[in-house]
Amino acid sequence: MLGDFVDKQGSTTVKNMNLGSFTVNESQKIIFEDGIFGFEHIKEYYLIDANLAPFMLLQSNEDEAIGFIVCDPFLFFPDYEFDLSNEAKDAIGLQEAKDLLVLSIVTLSDKIEEVSVNLIGPIIINIKSHKAMQYIVNNPKYTTKHYLFPQGI
Repeated sequence: MLGDFVDKQGSTTVKNMNLGSFTVNESQKIIFEDGIFGFEHIKEYYLIDANLAPFMLLQSNEDEAIGFIVCDPFLFFPDYEFDLSNEAKDAIGLQEAKDLLVLSIVTLSDKIEEVSVNLIGPIIINIKSHKAMQYIVNNPKYTTKHYLFPQGI
């Protein structure tokens, strides 16, 4: 679904302090009206294919030190599911399920078996409006730390 954000018009450059510079355009911009938990003051990010497939970079437009590696949680956890509240749908202007993109924030580690993903706080994005929020899943089977490669590679 990242292809839905790709459009070469109106490009600009954003920087990530670890991964370098990326040319982005307005169609990749994501707006978090309430920010991401812990980064509530940052409202604008870009979703970037940083040649890290199946991972992407959610990079702050305002601070090159603030960027998150994200992934499609359903690639790693096909049984992952949650109900999206009407309040959340309204907050991002979501009217049709096909316009929803769900991403999870990845926590990196030097040890591959310790790389984890946050399933309790997914990023939900309306791919039409580009509005997003971090949503809290109210299900005790999910936590902030689900290992992607528990057996290593």
